[in-house]
Amino acid sequence: MKKIEIYILGGFLGSGKSTLLHNLLLEQKSKDKKVAVLMNELGDFSVDSILLEDSIPLKELLDGCICCTIRNELEEQLLTLYQAEQPDIIYIETTGAAHPVEVLDACLSPILAPYISFCRLITVVDAKRWLDREVYSLPIMNLMEEQVKFADMVVVNKVDTINKKEQRQLENEISLLNINGPKLFTEYAQVDLQEIGIVKKPVLKDTGKLHVHDHLNIQSFSYTFAGHINKTQFEKWIQGLPKSVLRIKGFIVFEEQEEKTVLFQYAYGVPLSLKQDFQFPRTLVVIGENIDIKKMTEELAAMDTKKEVLTF
Repeated sequence: MKKIEIYILGGFLGSGKSTLLHNLLLEQKSKDKKVAVLMNELGDFSVDSILLEDSIPLKELLDGCICCTIRNELEEQLLTLYQAEQPDIIYIETTGAAHPVEVLDACLSPILAPYISFCRLITVVDAKRWLDREVYSLPIMNLMEEQVKFADMVVVNKVDTINKKEQRQLENEISLLNINGPKLFTEYAQVDLQEIGIVKKPVLKDTGKLHVHDHLNIQSFSYTFAGHINKTQFEKWIQGLPKSVLRIKGFIVFEEQEEKTVLFQYAYGVPLSLKQDFQFPRTLVVIGENIDIKKMTEELAAMDTKKEVLTF
């Protein structure tokens, strides 16, 4: 019976999980391995999955978190991927609000156990965000620390955003939380496959429940634009966002750039826009803690030149 390797890519919102996934897929492409991907998003629209190559078998878990609301669906989708595609490796990219142990526990269910050779948890950490984590609520701080504590490997990403003294401080803090797991310090989530392969087999530990909707108050919504938006208005809106907005990602079209679709990402207060060669759905996904969904939806609608489509 063919066995599969499962790698769970966890870590808080905007840490670089998707970048790590893309880097790993590029490396696997040069090897004789069949890879499949399962993506989990809190919202009802997935941006990251659109950017994957069509040749990669993909399943999506939308509008919920693996560790609570759609846990059973994870098992079903993994089993479906195994039966339909017979991959050698499955990468699971979790939502940034997922508790690592509960995701791992779901992957290691009795239904899937006969087909899994090992299941390993890799947590990606945004270096600057980690050092500034005290600006967030206590539940979010606890989640970020437990994502590190229970990882088989910690990938500390974006080290170019901190200085050497801060890097030593961060390394000490991570090592105190996670004594045995390897720690990799990276820029742009550049990790060698051989380094990923050395992580140890995880041991499940007992931990308190930390469900997204009950405790973290992390919410998400999506807005689909019917028309274009004014770039100046949009940039002003971004600058005025509260710190409770943790992540924004999606596709938009500015009036000034005709029909050119832009991939927009926002994490840790930093916006990034990249022009795309193809047309994608004009949908933004917003993730935050205790955000005013009604107010933000109205603000986005005010920028929409057609104001025809509202999606929660």
